[in-house]
Amino acid sequence: MQTTQPPRKTRTTYELLQLVFSLLNQKLSFNEGIITIARRGGEARLSCALYGALNAAMQGPQTIDQLWIDEVFPSPALQTMFKYQTLYKRETITMDKLATLFSKRLLDLSLL
Repeated sequence: MQTTQPPRKTRTTYELLQLVFSLLNQKLSFNEGIITIARRGGEARLSCALYGALNAAMQGPQTIDQLWIDEVFPSPALQTMFKYQTLYKRETITMDKLATLFSKRLLDLSLL
């Protein structure tokens, strides 16, 4: 006899953005915002990633505690892409540079 699990609660894009921007407007600390989103369930990884990116873009990367940064690691596929993209270039792409680039681009888009 198979047991069925209840369907996972997923948010629409609108609900996801509404949640993230609501928490950004509350000016919570980075940790409080991430924990609040994670406790609400649903697409928690996506919601937390979006919250983290927008929080860092709006308030600067220094708002992210080192304990969160230490938990981020590139996948083997991402490392292979970095290696391929930088094979003939003098600059090495790092996660810090990539995060800074994404944050700047998000900030530029928000100013349009």
